[in-house]
Amino acid sequence: EYPAVLLSSGTLDYRCPTWGILKYLKRFRSRAKTPTRTKEFAPKNILLNITDSGHAGEVGTALGIKEKALHFAFLDYVLFKSSNEINISRSFYA
Repeated sequence: EYPAVLLSSGTLDYRCPTWGILKYLKRFRSRAKTPTRTKEFAPKNILLNITDSGHAGEVGTALGIKEKALHFAFLDYVLFKSSNEINISRSFYA
C-alpha cells in the first residue's frame, strides 16, 4: 500500500508537461491498492495540484507561501490525522 501522495504540476512547466503528469497519475492510481491504513479522502489517496507556474514552482512571495501552506496542510492531515478536512476544489483534485 502506498502512502498518501500529493503531486504538484505547473501548466507553464516545459520540462514536465501537464499531460505527462496526468499519464503518470493515471498509471500510479491503476497500480495502487485501495488504502486500508488511512481513511480514503481521494481516489486511492493520490491528489494532484495544478498551478499556473513553471518548473521552479510559484513565483512571488504570496503565491509561494500559498503553495507551501497547501503542502503543510496536506502533511498535517495525513501524518497527524487532523480533524480539519482538506478543502478539495476543482483545481486541486484530479
